Amino acid sequence: MANDLWSCTCCTEALTCWLRLKLSPEEIEQRYRSKEIDKILEKEKQTLRRQVKLLLLGAGESGKSTFLKQMRIIHKVKFEPELVREYQHVIYQNIVKGIQVLVDARDKLAIPWENPRNLDIGQQALHFNSTSSLDSRLFVHYAPHIHSLWLDRAIKRAYDRRREFQLSNGVVVAFEHNTVFSPRTPTTSSSSKRSSNKWSLSRDLALWFARSLIPFDSVENDAMIDFLKKYNIIVSADDLPSRHNIAREGLEDVYNSMLAYVNNFISNQSPRFGALTADMWTDQYRRRNYITCTFHFNSEDMTLIKFTLATIEITKKHTGENNP
Repeated sequence: MANDLWSCTCCTEALTCWLRLKLSPEEIEQRYRSKEIDKILEKEKQTLRRQVKLLLLGAGESGKSTFLKQMRIIHKVKFEPELVREYQHVIYQNIVKGIQVLVDARDKLAIPWENPRNLDIGQQALHFNSTSSLDSRLFVHYAPHIHSLWLDRAIKRAYDRRREFQLSNGVVVAFEHNTVFSPRTPTTSSSSKRSSNKWSLSRDLALWFARSLIPFDSVENDAMIDFLKKYNIIVSADDLPSRHNIAREGLEDVYNSMLAYVNNFISNQSPRFGALTADMWTDQYRRRNYITCTFHFNSEDMTLIKFTLATIEITKKHTGENNP
C-alpha cells in the first residue's frame, strides 16, 4: 500500500509542494545536488568494480613506464596531444643529458677526441639546458652539435664503456634515429597511422631478423627502394632468393633462406661491396605488397651492420602479367 502511495503522481506532487513550503530554495538546491552526486558516485563505483588494476613494481630504468606506453599502443589507445608534447620534452631532455654524460665520461676516461673541433663543442654541450623548459626551438639549436659529438669515435668509445658509469638505456636509440636531429620533419598522427598499415608486414618479418640482434630500418618509398638497389652490388637475378622461388614459404623459412644466402655470398665474394638486396613475395598475407630486404655491410671486413626492410604495393611494373 505504501509503495502504491509513493508511486502515485498526485502524492509525489503533493510531497514536492510540501518540501517547497518546508524548505528554503537553497536547501532544495542542496538536496538536488546531493542526489546527483550520489548517482555519479554510484556509477563510478560500478565502473571501478569492473576495472582490472595492475601494480607495476621495479627499479629505476627497468621499463615500467615503457610497458604502460606499449599497452596503450597495443590496445590502440591514442596519446593525448598534451601527453605527446610531454614525451617530446622528455626525449629532448634525455638526449641532452645523455650527451652531457658521455662528454663528461670521455673526459674522465681520458679518451682523446677524433675531431679536435669537438673539444669546444663538448665544453659547450656541458652547459646545454636540460631542464623541463627545454623545447623544440632550443633543441633545434643543440641538435647539430649533439649529432657532431655522437659521430666522434671518442664518444662511441666512451659509450662502449658505459658499464663504468650510469647512462639512460634509450639514449643510443635517439642518437641513431636521424629524424630526431631533423625537427623540421615532425611525425604527425596522420603520418603515423598511414605508415603503420604498410609497415605491419615489415614488423612481422623483422621479428625473425631481430633474433640475430641486427639493427634494422623500415621504409615504404619507391624512390628509396630504387636508390638502395642502385647502391647495391650488381648480381645475377637468378642467384638472389627472390619472391618467385620462396613464394609460399613462412617467415621463418624466409629468414633462414635470406641469412644462409647472405653468409654464402660473403664467403665466396672477393670484391668489397656496400649492400645486397633481395625481394620477398608476401602473398600468404593476402595483401598486394612485397618486401625488399637490403643488407648493409662494413666494406672493410664485410661484417653485417644492419638491414633495411622496404614495403611497397605491388603493381604491374613489379609483378608482370603472369604473376599471381
